[in-house]
Amino acid sequence: MKKDFYLLNFDDFCQSPHDGLENLSRFLGVEISKEKSKHIINLVKPLKSIGRFKQHDLSLFDENDMSYVKHLGFDTEQA
Repeated sequence: MKKDFYLLNFDDFCQSPHDGLENLSRFLGVEISKEKSKHIINLVKPLKSIGRFKQHDLSLFDENDMSYVKHLGFDTEQA
């Protein structure tokens, strides 16, 4: 997939929707007006379930799989 694939980390997007929208629009090669950008950002509502994985034992997952997930930019740290 290389350059034709964009992985949007939903947790990161909810934490910083302005940056996330800017990165996504750059990837898509589209310009979003400031007005439209504000409208889209106001639609972002972080879910209460974000980070719920931290409440569970992740040791059942293979170490290589966890490394790969971390490599993709996802948080893998336990609470």
